[in-house]
Amino acid sequence: MPRSRAADKSKSTKAASQDALVILKDDMEEQFSNLYYHGWRNRSSEASLYPLYSLILTLSCLNTRHPNEPRISLMSSPQAFFGEVPPPGDEGRDPSDPSSREQTRQMVGQQRLLPSYQYPDFARLLIFAGIDDDDEKSPSDFGLEAYCDISEFLELKRLNCRDQWWSREAKTLAKDAVRQFISQVYDAAMAGFAYNPKWKTVYAILIVGVYFTQVCWESRPSEETLRPIIQTKVPVTVEEGAYGGLIAQVIREIKQYSNRAVPTVTFYNEPVFTYNPATPPRGAARPARMFLSSKFLNALSKPTTRFTQLSSRSTLFKSQPQEPKPNKSDMAEAGKLLQEVLIDEPTMGCQETARSLGHRFDGDPPLTPTPPNSTAEAGWKVSVPAKDVRKLPPLTIKTRAKLREMLFQEGEEGDEDADDGDDGEVQP
Repeated sequence: MPRSRAADKSKSTKAASQDALVILKDDMEEQFSNLYYHGWRNRSSEASLYPLYSLILTLSCLNTRHPNEPRISLMSSPQAFFGEVPPPGDEGRDPSDPSSREQTRQMVGQQRLLPSYQYPDFARLLIFAGIDDDDEKSPSDFGLEAYCDISEFLELKRLNCRDQWWSREAKTLAKDAVRQFISQVYDAAMAGFAYNPKWKTVYAILIVGVYFTQVCWESRPSEETLRPIIQTKVPVTVEEGAYGGLIAQVIREIKQYSNRAVPTVTFYNEPVFTYNPATPPRGAARPARMFLSSKFLNALSKPTTRFTQLSSRSTLFKSQPQEPKPNKSDMAEAGKLLQEVLIDEPTMGCQETARSLGHRFDGDPPLTPTPPNSTAEAGWKVSVPAKDVRKLPPLTIKTRAKLREMLFQEGEEGDEDADDGDDGEVQP
């Protein structure tokens, strides 16, 4: 096994005893580079990204500490659970079991409807284990009180492109994936708020391969906003009298979409890493060195600034004092994208459903006599062979043009049954 370059250079590691865990910047970046190329070579699978980002998040958490309270920890949680946890001591209930999950939802959802459970790929959580002042009333907890706040959660998505991840093609594909997966991020954030009443601010990072988008809910959404949106199911055949109820459900759904809490975008489709093609030289056995970009370092530090008493152990994850300024056109594009995906597009879909049921919104053209469930197109016509035309039943509906044609035809041919003194007046 090749020796570490840090050992070859005899860097100052003598101060570290066997009771301390020390990682040098060179070693850390080499690990990032190795896992980066592992993820790229297996880029058709999302799971290949987990080792890379698990290491980044774990080291970023271990690099922080509370100077006065050792019972406060910032830790990375894989497959974080945003849902209702059963009371302690209830051994017969598992929150991951579907039947138990439904029982829990019924128990806690008597006053309000709760969203579905969510499991984001990672979350950095601030965990505090303190002493409960009223320990006599909670003997099962042994006088301990656990409190958990969130720094941010992450959703990882694969970036399966033909070219290298730092190419223009890869960045374009990553931007398209933001539109595809931002609704999943929104659902996870709403579940986090709904099942954690003490959470006031939530950051989220959507990572597509090696590009990230960070959004933030700076304030807690209202209880009405946290209610899940139940989509209206329109049957193939609607019974008479059921249209009004279905339309009311769709209108209620439209109002819920319009009240959605659209987050603020802080970074949009930015690279996680900075690539240095000069290291190592061409033909070297090691992959090129990867550095965490300044924008991603700022994205990691931004949520933890709320925890003012946390401090850094080293400068490994130090962000720039002056925050990198995002591109204004990119931020405008990102804001428009979130508005379209979270509000405009689902609202338009609901409006079309309501119109198909016979509802009309302000500015819509008048309702046509076509039944709501009709599938006939505007240009659809019946084709009847000429030999069968005479077999058709007589025309029972006479349009104005047809009546006018009949009147002129009778006037030219003469009507033997008409009264001579009526001056051409047609008798009914």
